[in-house]
Amino acid sequence: MASNSQDGSVVESRTNTAPNARQYDILLNLNRYFQSEHGFEVLTPDAKLFCVLGAKGSLSVKEAMLFSGLSYRGFYLVAGRLAGRGSIVLEGDPHDGRVKRISLAANAKTMLAALQETMPLMDSHQDALPQLRAG
Repeated sequence: MASNSQDGSVVESRTNTAPNARQYDILLNLNRYFQSEHGFEVLTPDAKLFCVLGAKGSLSVKEAMLFSGLSYRGFYLVAGRLAGRGSIVLEGDPHDGRVKRISLAANAKTMLAALQETMPLMDSHQDALPQLRAG
């Protein structure tokens, strides 16, 4: 639901849903910006692949590798780690047996929904951050 802020701009309020594709795209664009402008990435390889799958949905392994920008070896290391944690699912394509598909697992979507529920609480404690940094 959207509401107007004090300055008249529209502000999106958070709901109990997982981040949507647009939010993942924002994170990926921020990562690309830091890479091009400052020479480093702000997302770990695991987070980058997670965001790609969140933004794009189910992809072939080749597509996921291209979108994530990871090397062949790096991609399979990250995919293995995430699959081992139960965060992603690798399965055969039902239409083409030569292709493997990768997507977020159901428990990853549940985890993201739970995290989204905590966002208002985290926002309410932002005022304490300057004091913590100074101390």
